Amino acid sequence: MKVIKKIFGVPYEKRLIVSSSVTLVISLLIAVGKILIGAFSDVTMCAVGVFNVLLMSAKSNCILGAIKNDGKFKRHNTFTAVFLFLSGAVYLTYMAVVLSLSLPDKRYDMWQAVTIAAIAFTELGVAIYGLIKTRRRGHYYRNIKIISLVSALVALMTAQTAILSFTSTVNYTVPNCASGIALGGVTMLLAVFVYFAPQCSIIDREHNVFTLVNPMDNGLVDMCGNTAEVSLCKSFVYGGYVYKAMISGNTVDGHITREKSCWNRLPLAVKILCVILSEILVFGWVIGYVVFFVRSVDIPSGLEKSMKKNGFEKIATEENIEPTDERS
Repeated sequence: MKVIKKIFGVPYEKRLIVSSSVTLVISLLIAVGKILIGAFSDVTMCAVGVFNVLLMSAKSNCILGAIKNDGKFKRHNTFTAVFLFLSGAVYLTYMAVVLSLSLPDKRYDMWQAVTIAAIAFTELGVAIYGLIKTRRRGHYYRNIKIISLVSALVALMTAQTAILSFTSTVNYTVPNCASGIALGGVTMLLAVFVYFAPQCSIIDREHNVFTLVNPMDNGLVDMCGNTAEVSLCKSFVYGGYVYKAMISGNTVDGHITREKSCWNRLPLAVKILCVILSEILVFGWVIGYVVFFVRSVDIPSGLEKSMKKNGFEKIATEENIEPTDERS
């Protein structure tokens, strides 16, 4: 009991780094094992192993940056994006080659398939654990979640291939390769997002302070009150962004906040129904979320432009200085 209390007494950030480091080592060992096995018997396992090594290299950069806190955030973030992009490129290229050359399906016997699926589900469990446990806001932590998500998707692909190899009576190369190409493409897009996120994300840019320098242009904020709200991006389904501020003299000091999404407002019974109908609803939800994401890119800059247009001038704060350390 005392040991458990001692463990949970450690700051969340340190516990997260330790758990991420452990899952990183486990994933690397599995990846090296795949490469060794694949080098002698299965090129698919070898390709997935190389993909996982590159993916874990990206994750190690995040962990290293968080541990060292050496003020080299941009360097660590760039390396993370590069390794993530390369992993996606490797996976996409391999699947495209298999599809274009019409290589025969790899067939496993039951025990081989069960072993591969068991390893894949172990990876899936490790990835989901990392996805759930990474709750802190920050670029390093968000990157770890993205890598965990990609790792989970690849584990599902590997398990699917292994199971189909001895259960399917038809050629499953085309759907497998199509899924793999899509996954590789998504991974590369996520790498681009990781690289540009510090310039367009709201993380560590929530706090914004403005001073009114030209009252004649102000038609946005009622300076006679004590508080103010400025709607930045409305969305009933996904939860819009609002700038909520306190007014003191000519100064407006506030934070950009996210409203509750439709999902968070739904009764439990409706949530259960949505889960049952998830296969029908998920694609519409994803497409809508992509549109909302594009609309909400670089919200802080949009707020600054709107305030400037209405006679305000932004005051520099510690939070909106360009990120250089783990707080970013």
